Amino acid sequence: MTTTAQPPIEAIFSGSARVAGEVVGEGWRVRAAEQGLSYWHEIASGQFDVALRGGAISQDRSLNVQVVFVSAGEVNVLQWGRARTLSAGDVFVCCGWLPLSLKVEQSLEALICELPAWWAIRRFLDGTLVSPDLYIGHDFFASRLIQILARTVFKLESATQATTGVDMLADLLKTGLAACVDVSQPTPRVVGRMGRILQFMIRNIDKPGLSALDAAAELKCSPRTIYKTCSDGGATFNALLMNIRMLTAQHLLLRTADPVSQIAYAVGFASLSHFSRQFKERFGLTASAYRQIRGQSH
Repeated sequence: MTTTAQPPIEAIFSGSARVAGEVVGEGWRVRAAEQGLSYWHEIASGQFDVALRGGAISQDRSLNVQVVFVSAGEVNVLQWGRARTLSAGDVFVCCGWLPLSLKVEQSLEALICELPAWWAIRRFLDGTLVSPDLYIGHDFFASRLIQILARTVFKLESATQATTGVDMLADLLKTGLAACVDVSQPTPRVVGRMGRILQFMIRNIDKPGLSALDAAAELKCSPRTIYKTCSDGGATFNALLMNIRMLTAQHLLLRTADPVSQIAYAVGFASLSHFSRQFKERFGLTASAYRQIRGQSH
């Protein structure tokens, strides 16, 4: 356990740093746990007020999503013009590419689950991503079940069980968001643009040579708009696409028994040698060695 002066709320939500184990300060405590591809923070805190511009690239060089499960207290959330006060039993999804403000006036106890954006979009956000208000209220019939499952996954010691638990949680979040989010509300096009770019990449990840021109044609905007949106998110289009391809390949290596060559083509590489060079540059190991070493630890 380590002690520090200020609660690392901004670091947790931006993904710029991760707490290890338990960290405490005056009037607050954070406990952390890594569960498969998810990273969890259990926070208990007094007053704080933070504002994030959105688009920050996390510690693992990816855009992330944070799912907030409120246990007690209240937090005021403002995400791209949509304000909401969260209380016990509420669930809120914060997209790392959107500006976000969080304010606690008295106290807050919550679990925060950090997930790679590409995985969250694929598993539970795809149908609701156009909304900047991704909220499941405590009065939703399955809200208590979602909270219990989140707490259980956070405490699991088995990596295999944690992986299954995160998958189950994603299914419940997808059901809850589909029931609670009103996607018919008018939303400024710019709000969802980064999300739509990510959607485009994920849906077309198996296609070699994917470009910003292709994304512009799909999203009915100019290539310059695609370039600027990615730049505002802290990366180029090609760097963001490569990031998603590498993280997807990493996920498939650990979660499937598919041959390395099949995974390489599944994430959009035209040649195995190119994939192998990129993977080793990113993770420091060949894909086969990575699967063997990391697979044993999972």
